[in-house]
Amino acid sequence: MRTRLFPALHREVSVLTLGTQAFGTSITLEESFRILDYYVSIGGNFLDTARLYGYYAENVQGVSEYVIGQWMKTRKNRNDIMIGTKGAHPELGHMDRGRLDRQSILSDLEKSLKALETDHVDIYWLHRDDAGRPVEDILETLHTIVRQGKALAVGASNWTVDRLEASFKAAKKMGFAGFGAVQPQWSLARQEVLEDKTLVRMDEKEYAWHLENGLPVVPFTSQAKGFYYKLAAGGIDSLSAKARERFLSERNLRTYELLKEISKRTGNGIGALSIAYLTSQPFPVYPIVGFSSLLQAQSMEEAGSIMLGKEDLELLNDSCGIDRFA
Repeated sequence: MRTRLFPALHREVSVLTLGTQAFGTSITLEESFRILDYYVSIGGNFLDTARLYGYYAENVQGVSEYVIGQWMKTRKNRNDIMIGTKGAHPELGHMDRGRLDRQSILSDLEKSLKALETDHVDIYWLHRDDAGRPVEDILETLHTIVRQGKALAVGASNWTVDRLEASFKAAKKMGFAGFGAVQPQWSLARQEVLEDKTLVRMDEKEYAWHLENGLPVVPFTSQAKGFYYKLAAGGIDSLSAKARERFLSERNLRTYELLKEISKRTGNGIGALSIAYLTSQPFPVYPIVGFSSLLQAQSMEEAGSIMLGKEDLELLNDSCGIDRFA
Protein backbone atom coordinates (compact mmCIF):
# COMPACT_ATOMS: atom_id res chain seq x y z
CA MET A 1 0.00 0.00 0.00
CA ARG A 2 1.22 3.49 -0.79
CA THR A 3 2.05 5.80 2.07
CA ARG A 4 2.10 9.58 2.31
CA LEU A 5 3.56 11.97 4.85
CA PHE A 6 0.99 13.14 7.38
CA PRO A 7 2.44 16.58 8.25
CA ALA A 8 0.83 16.99 11.68
CA LEU A 9 2.15 13.58 12.79
CA HIS A 10 5.54 13.81 11.01
CA ARG A 11 5.10 10.20 9.93
CA GLU A 12 4.33 8.24 6.80
CA VAL A 13 0.70 7.11 6.88
CA SER A 14 -0.98 4.54 4.64
CA VAL A 15 -3.22 6.16 2.05
CA LEU A 16 -6.17 4.01 3.14
CA THR A 17 -7.46 4.53 6.67
CA LEU A 18 -9.27 1.56 8.19
CA GLY A 19 -12.75 2.41 9.43
CA THR A 20 -13.78 0.41 12.49
CA GLN A 21 -17.31 1.62 13.22
CA ALA A 22 -18.84 -1.86 13.32
CA PHE A 23 -16.04 -3.59 15.22
CA GLY A 24 -17.35 -5.48 18.21
CA THR A 25 -20.99 -5.15 17.16
CA SER A 26 -22.07 -6.39 13.71
CA ILE A 27 -18.46 -7.48 13.16
CA THR A 28 -17.39 -9.91 15.86
CA LEU A 29 -14.24 -9.52 17.92
CA GLU A 30 -12.61 -12.45 16.10
CA GLU A 31 -13.46 -11.15 12.63
CA SER A 32 -12.35 -7.64 13.64
CA PHE A 33 -8.96 -9.07 14.63
CA ARG A 34 -8.66 -10.85 11.26
CA ILE A 35 -9.48 -7.67 9.35
CA LEU A 36 -7.00 -5.64 11.41
CA ASP A 37 -4.28 -8.25 10.89
CA TYR A 38 -4.87 -8.29 7.14
CA TYR A 39 -4.91 -4.50 6.90
CA VAL A 40 -1.52 -4.32 8.61
CA SER A 41 -0.16 -7.13 6.43
CA ILE A 42 -0.77 -5.08 3.27
CA GLY A 43 0.91 -1.99 4.72
CA GLY A 44 -1.94 -0.23 6.53
CA ASN A 45 -1.17 1.65 9.74
CA PHE A 46 -3.93 4.25 10.34
CA LEU A 47 -7.12 3.38 12.26
CA ASP A 48 -10.25 5.50 12.59
CA THR A 49 -12.64 5.00 15.48
CA ALA A 50 -14.87 7.07 17.79
CA ARG A 51 -16.25 7.18 21.30
CA LEU A 52 -19.75 6.97 19.79
CA TYR A 53 -19.13 3.74 17.89
CA GLY A 54 -21.06 0.86 19.33
CA TYR A 55 -23.98 2.95 20.51
CA TYR A 56 -26.27 2.23 17.58
CA ALA A 57 -25.97 -1.55 17.96
CA GLU A 58 -25.25 -2.06 21.66
CA ASN A 59 -26.39 1.22 23.26
CA VAL A 60 -22.88 1.38 24.72
CA GLN A 61 -20.20 3.78 23.53
CA GLY A 62 -16.58 2.87 22.90
CA VAL A 63 -17.07 -0.72 21.70
CA SER A 64 -14.89 -0.21 18.64
CA GLU A 65 -12.21 1.46 20.77
CA TYR A 66 -12.23 -1.51 23.14
CA VAL A 67 -11.71 -3.97 20.26
CA ILE A 68 -8.76 -1.95 18.94
CA GLY A 69 -7.26 -1.73 22.42
CA GLN A 70 -7.50 -5.51 22.87
CA TRP A 71 -6.01 -6.13 19.43
CA MET A 72 -3.03 -3.83 20.03
CA LYS A 73 -2.50 -5.42 23.45
CA THR A 74 -2.34 -8.94 22.03
CA ARG A 75 -0.25 -7.93 19.00
CA LYS A 76 2.04 -5.60 21.03
CA ASN A 77 2.08 -3.13 18.13
CA ARG A 78 0.89 0.19 19.57
CA ASN A 79 4.00 2.03 18.36
CA ASP A 80 3.41 0.82 14.80
CA ILE A 81 -0.20 1.97 14.65
CA MET A 82 -1.57 5.49 14.33
CA ILE A 83 -4.96 5.89 15.97
CA GLY A 84 -7.50 8.59 15.35
CA THR A 85 -10.57 8.65 17.56
CA LYS A 86 -13.44 11.11 17.62
CA GLY A 87 -15.18 12.57 20.63
CA ALA A 88 -17.51 15.30 21.94
CA HIS A 89 -20.38 14.13 19.73
CA PRO A 90 -23.78 15.66 20.63
CA GLU A 91 -26.22 13.40 22.43
CA LEU A 92 -28.22 11.43 19.89
CA GLY A 93 -31.67 12.93 19.65
CA HIS A 94 -30.26 16.33 20.56
CA MET A 95 -27.95 17.03 17.65
CA ASP A 96 -28.63 20.76 18.00
CA ARG A 97 -26.91 20.82 21.39
CA GLY A 98 -23.16 20.96 20.97
CA ARG A 99 -20.76 19.23 23.38
CA LEU A 100 -17.58 21.17 22.74
CA ASP A 101 -17.30 22.53 26.26
CA ARG A 102 -14.03 21.76 28.01
CA GLN A 103 -15.46 19.13 30.36
CA SER A 104 -17.16 17.11 27.60
CA ILE A 105 -14.07 17.06 25.39
CA LEU A 106 -11.69 16.06 28.18
CA SER A 107 -14.08 13.48 29.63
CA ASP A 108 -14.65 11.76 26.29
CA LEU A 109 -10.92 11.63 25.61
CA GLU A 110 -10.15 10.02 28.97
CA LYS A 111 -12.78 7.34 28.32
CA SER A 112 -11.32 6.72 24.85
CA LEU A 113 -7.78 6.34 26.21
CA LYS A 114 -9.01 3.85 28.79
CA ALA A 115 -10.86 1.75 26.19
CA LEU A 116 -7.89 1.84 23.81
CA GLU A 117 -5.49 1.00 26.64
CA THR A 118 -3.04 3.70 25.60
CA ASP A 119 -1.75 6.93 27.10
CA HIS A 120 -2.29 8.93 23.91
CA VAL A 121 -3.96 8.93 20.50
CA ASP A 122 -2.16 10.14 17.41
CA ILE A 123 -5.00 12.40 16.36
CA TYR A 124 -8.07 13.43 18.32
CA TRP A 125 -11.04 14.49 16.22
CA LEU A 126 -13.95 16.65 17.29
CA HIS A 127 -16.83 14.58 15.90
CA ARG A 128 -19.07 17.60 15.22
CA ASP A 129 -18.83 21.37 15.40
CA ASP A 130 -20.80 23.76 17.60
CA ALA A 131 -21.00 26.97 15.58
CA GLY A 132 -22.32 28.82 18.61
CA ARG A 133 -19.10 28.31 20.56
CA PRO A 134 -16.11 30.58 19.84
CA VAL A 135 -13.22 28.78 18.17
CA GLU A 136 -10.84 30.33 20.69
CA ASP A 137 -12.57 28.49 23.53
CA ILE A 138 -12.35 25.16 21.68
CA LEU A 139 -8.70 25.67 20.77
CA GLU A 140 -7.79 26.35 24.40
CA THR A 141 -9.07 22.90 25.35
CA LEU A 142 -7.39 21.17 22.42
CA HIS A 143 -4.10 22.90 23.21
CA THR A 144 -4.30 21.45 26.73
CA ILE A 145 -4.74 17.95 25.28
CA VAL A 146 -1.71 18.30 23.01
CA ARG A 147 0.43 19.95 25.70
CA GLN A 148 -0.31 17.05 28.06
CA GLY A 149 0.69 14.55 25.36
CA LYS A 150 -2.71 12.87 25.27
CA ALA A 151 -2.99 13.60 21.54
CA LEU A 152 -0.17 14.26 19.11
CA ALA A 153 -2.46 16.26 16.83
CA VAL A 154 -6.10 17.35 16.65
CA GLY A 155 -8.58 17.29 13.80
CA ALA A 156 -12.00 18.62 12.86
CA SER A 157 -14.77 16.34 11.64
CA ASN A 158 -17.73 18.03 9.93
CA TRP A 159 -16.45 21.59 10.13
CA THR A 160 -17.26 24.07 7.36
CA VAL A 161 -14.46 25.97 5.65
CA ASP A 162 -15.68 29.19 7.25
CA ARG A 163 -15.21 27.72 10.72
CA LEU A 164 -11.91 26.14 9.72
CA GLU A 165 -10.66 29.47 8.43
CA ALA A 166 -11.71 31.14 11.68
CA SER A 167 -9.92 28.45 13.69
CA PHE A 168 -6.73 28.90 11.63
CA LYS A 169 -6.68 32.64 12.24
CA ALA A 170 -7.37 32.15 15.96
CA ALA A 171 -4.70 29.46 16.31
CA LYS A 172 -2.10 31.70 14.68
CA LYS A 173 -3.01 34.59 16.97
CA MET A 174 -2.94 32.37 20.08
CA GLY A 175 0.26 30.57 19.12
CA PHE A 176 -1.40 27.14 18.89
CA ALA A 177 -0.87 24.45 16.25
CA GLY A 178 -4.58 24.26 15.38
CA PHE A 179 -6.24 21.50 13.38
CA GLY A 180 -3.91 19.14 11.54
CA ALA A 181 -6.55 17.46 9.35
CA VAL A 182 -10.23 17.49 8.44
CA GLN A 183 -12.92 14.81 8.07
CA PRO A 184 -15.72 15.68 5.61
CA GLN A 185 -18.04 13.34 3.77
CA TRP A 186 -16.52 12.69 0.36
CA SER A 187 -16.74 9.99 -2.28
CA LEU A 188 -16.60 9.88 -6.05
CA ALA A 189 -20.34 9.15 -6.00
CA ARG A 190 -22.01 12.46 -5.19
CA GLN A 191 -24.68 12.33 -2.46
CA GLU A 192 -27.12 15.07 -3.40
CA VAL A 193 -29.14 15.17 -0.17
CA LEU A 194 -27.79 14.87 3.37
CA GLU A 195 -30.35 13.69 5.90
CA ASP A 196 -28.13 14.78 8.80
CA LYS A 197 -27.68 18.54 8.53
CA THR A 198 -24.70 18.47 10.92
CA LEU A 199 -22.61 16.60 8.33
CA VAL A 200 -20.28 18.57 6.04
CA ARG A 201 -19.83 17.34 2.47
CA MET A 202 -16.90 18.04 0.19
CA ASP A 203 -18.21 20.47 -2.43
CA GLU A 204 -16.72 23.04 -4.79
CA LYS A 205 -16.07 25.57 -1.99
CA GLU A 206 -14.53 22.98 0.32
CA TYR A 207 -12.40 21.56 -2.49
CA ALA A 208 -11.05 24.95 -3.52
CA TRP A 209 -10.12 25.72 0.09
CA HIS A 210 -8.22 22.45 0.52
CA LEU A 211 -6.52 22.93 -2.83
CA GLU A 212 -5.28 26.32 -1.65
CA ASN A 213 -4.32 25.30 1.90
CA GLY A 214 -3.21 21.68 1.43
CA LEU A 215 -4.69 20.54 4.73
CA PRO A 216 -4.92 16.71 4.85
CA VAL A 217 -8.38 15.21 4.40
CA VAL A 218 -9.56 11.92 5.91
CA PRO A 219 -12.99 11.52 4.27
CA PHE A 220 -15.74 9.26 5.55
CA THR A 221 -18.36 7.49 3.37
CA SER A 222 -15.57 7.22 0.81
CA GLN A 223 -17.01 3.99 -0.63
CA ALA A 224 -20.53 5.42 -0.98
CA LYS A 225 -21.91 2.19 0.46
CA GLY A 226 -20.09 0.26 -2.25
CA PHE A 227 -22.02 2.06 -4.99
CA TYR A 228 -19.59 1.66 -7.90
CA TYR A 229 -18.17 -1.67 -6.75
CA LYS A 230 -21.66 -3.18 -6.54
CA LEU A 231 -22.77 -1.64 -9.83
CA ALA A 232 -19.84 -3.35 -11.53
CA ALA A 233 -20.45 -6.66 -9.78
CA GLY A 234 -24.22 -6.97 -10.03
CA GLY A 235 -25.84 -3.89 -11.55
CA ILE A 236 -28.47 -1.64 -9.99
CA ASP A 237 -30.36 -4.57 -8.47
CA SER A 238 -27.36 -5.33 -6.26
CA LEU A 239 -27.48 -1.92 -4.55
CA SER A 240 -28.90 -1.62 -1.06
CA ALA A 241 -31.96 0.54 -0.48
CA LYS A 242 -29.84 3.22 1.18
CA ALA A 243 -27.30 3.19 -1.65
CA ARG A 244 -30.08 3.70 -4.19
CA GLU A 245 -31.69 6.48 -2.19
CA ARG A 246 -28.46 8.38 -1.61
CA PHE A 247 -26.36 7.75 -4.70
CA LEU A 248 -28.46 6.48 -7.63
CA SER A 249 -28.54 9.54 -9.90
CA GLU A 250 -27.88 10.43 -13.52
CA ARG A 251 -24.70 12.23 -12.48
CA ASN A 252 -23.27 9.17 -10.70
CA LEU A 253 -24.30 6.82 -13.51
CA ARG A 254 -22.43 9.03 -16.00
CA THR A 255 -19.39 8.83 -13.74
CA TYR A 256 -19.79 5.05 -13.70
CA GLU A 257 -19.55 4.97 -17.50
CA LEU A 258 -16.35 7.00 -17.28
CA LEU A 259 -14.96 4.60 -14.67
CA LYS A 260 -15.64 1.69 -17.01
CA GLU A 261 -13.63 3.41 -19.74
CA ILE A 262 -10.70 4.03 -17.37
CA SER A 263 -10.92 0.46 -16.07
CA LYS A 264 -10.81 -0.96 -19.59
CA ARG A 265 -7.77 1.16 -20.42
CA THR A 266 -5.81 0.59 -17.18
CA GLY A 267 -6.94 -2.87 -16.11
CA ASN A 268 -7.87 -1.61 -12.63
CA GLY A 269 -11.13 -2.58 -10.95
CA ILE A 270 -14.07 -0.16 -10.77
CA GLY A 271 -14.20 -0.15 -6.97
CA ALA A 272 -10.47 0.38 -6.65
CA LEU A 273 -10.55 3.27 -9.10
CA SER A 274 -13.33 5.01 -7.17
CA ILE A 275 -11.12 5.02 -4.06
CA ALA A 276 -7.97 5.91 -6.01
CA TYR A 277 -9.83 9.01 -7.19
CA LEU A 278 -9.52 10.28 -3.60
CA THR A 279 -5.96 9.18 -2.88
CA SER A 280 -4.73 10.73 -6.16
CA GLN A 281 -5.81 14.28 -5.32
CA PRO A 282 -3.16 17.06 -5.35
CA PHE A 283 -3.51 17.49 -1.58
CA PRO A 284 -3.12 14.67 0.99
CA VAL A 285 -6.20 12.42 1.23
CA TYR A 286 -6.46 9.26 3.37
CA PRO A 287 -10.00 7.90 2.76
CA ILE A 288 -11.64 5.85 5.50
CA VAL A 289 -12.57 2.45 4.11
CA GLY A 290 -14.62 -0.06 6.03
CA PHE A 291 -15.18 -3.80 5.61
CA SER A 292 -17.69 -6.23 7.06
CA SER A 293 -15.57 -9.26 6.22
CA LEU A 294 -12.03 -10.28 5.38
CA LEU A 295 -13.10 -10.97 1.79
CA GLN A 296 -14.13 -7.33 1.33
CA ALA A 297 -10.89 -6.17 2.95
CA GLN A 298 -8.90 -8.09 0.36
CA SER A 299 -10.82 -6.36 -2.46
CA MET A 300 -9.45 -2.99 -1.34
CA GLU A 301 -5.78 -4.00 -1.52
CA GLU A 302 -5.66 -2.89 -5.15
CA ALA A 303 -7.04 0.55 -4.29
CA GLY A 304 -4.12 1.30 -1.99
CA SER A 305 -1.56 0.95 -4.76
CA ILE A 306 -3.14 2.94 -7.61
CA MET A 307 -2.23 6.51 -8.57
CA LEU A 308 -4.44 8.13 -11.21
CA GLY A 309 -2.94 10.38 -13.85
CA LYS A 310 -3.88 14.07 -13.94
CA GLU A 311 -6.08 13.69 -17.03
CA ASP A 312 -8.21 10.92 -15.54
CA LEU A 313 -8.44 12.79 -12.24
CA GLU A 314 -9.65 15.94 -13.99
CA LEU A 315 -12.26 13.96 -15.92
CA LEU A 316 -13.59 12.39 -12.74
CA ASN A 317 -13.58 15.73 -10.91
CA ASP A 318 -15.65 17.28 -13.68
CA SER A 319 -18.00 14.30 -13.78
CA CYS A 320 -18.83 14.38 -10.07
CA GLY A 321 -19.16 18.15 -9.90
CA ILE A 322 -15.79 19.24 -8.52
CA ASP A 323 -13.93 22.01 -10.37
CA ARG A 324 -10.70 21.10 -12.11
CA PHE A 325 -7.45 21.81 -10.32
CA ALA A 326 -4.73 24.00 -11.78
